[in-house]
Amino acid sequence: DLNFLLKNRWTKDLYVDFNATDETVILQKILMERRKELVFRGIRWSDLKRLNTEGKFPTTLKRVIDGQEYELEPGSLKYALLIPQDVIELGKLEQNKR
Repeated sequence: DLNFLLKNRWTKDLYVDFNATDETVILQKILMERRKELVFRGIRWSDLKRLNTEGKFPTTLKRVIDGQEYELEPGSLKYALLIPQDVIELGKLEQNKR
């Protein structure tokens, strides 16, 4: 299936079938193609959250903003977005832990 998709994205003279037997290598290739194909769709966050809980492909996000470095480690409670206060009050919900 992966080669079928890749074949349609390359010119015929440049395309070479992707061959691998290692499950991890295949999954890494699929995830990279997914990232390229679905850019700007807003799914990267949910992919990272899901993959970090599985433990196969843990990713620590690092950003430097105004000289301050921020890290988001796998399994961090910061993956849970805060629920707006009015929704908590209306539905008598408990705020996500962060």
